[in-house]
Amino acid sequence: MDCEVGFLKEGRMERDEKNTEEEFEEKSKFYQKNKIVVHVTLNNSFFYNGKIIEVKSNFIILKDKKLGEMPFFFREIKNIEPQKLEGDNET
Repeated sequence: MDCEVGFLKEGRMERDEKNTEEEFEEKSKFYQKNKIVVHVTLNNSFFYNGKIIEVKSNFIILKDKKLGEMPFFFREIKNIEPQKLEGDNET
């Protein structure tokens, strides 16, 4: 799938006119399946870090590292990407 290839190259997904809730659902399932720790930024600029433990048609449940399980509707999410750890360099 071309969308997935582009997603994997970029390593992140950010909401814009091309990214629908269905695309956020697809990417969330990918992160969940591969047990990737994610960085979720909401439209209000709050952010959370953790693993996605459940994906539904219009929301995810994220197990935040500090706050525990939290639901987020896709319409609240501005950006979701793998969490960068200290020492990760982009070249």
